[in-house]
Amino acid sequence: MANQDEFTAIIHFKHDMILYAIKNWPGIADKLNEMFKLNPKLTDDNHVSFEFFLAVLFVQSRAPFSIYGKEQGERIWTYLKNTFAAEPKFGPQANKSLDIYYSAWEYCIEKKEDTHCCIATALLWILGYEEKDNELLDKVLAYSLVTSPPWWKNFAEKNKLVKSDLPLDLDDFLYFVKEVSI
Repeated sequence: MANQDEFTAIIHFKHDMILYAIKNWPGIADKLNEMFKLNPKLTDDNHVSFEFFLAVLFVQSRAPFSIYGKEQGERIWTYLKNTFAAEPKFGPQANKSLDIYYSAWEYCIEKKEDTHCCIATALLWILGYEEKDNELLDKVLAYSLVTSPPWWKNFAEKNKLVKSDLPLDLDDFLYFVKEVSI
């Protein structure tokens, strides 16, 4: 079993999840459009694909809390958000969406509702669909989010995750990124 630090694992995680989203979103969108006669139709443009990627990323980012415990899960989540904050082009949009997914997740936990359906609802809301759109649509989309590869489970079976010695504070993290990239 190889050792990998948390930050390196986060970079691989983001990369693998975006490749999954780019590959699978067009087929998922086509099926949803066909099944539910959506108007307007879900597209496979870069913006919509990116939002699907963020929803998948969020759902999969909950796994480290179960696999590694709350403390390491929180660090991984913070590193993940910080890596987006360090990206001037996509960071603000990504973190805004991730915050919406986090709020939806927490709301559903509090209300004892299906968290994955809440993320699907939040994704549809971000894409401009209203809550009146049917519950079955949420469930079908949630299934697509949940059946993405169990990245952290697969990773944990092959690797030991070791704590990264990186700053968690966003300002310190951005300074670290700037120093490293020079």
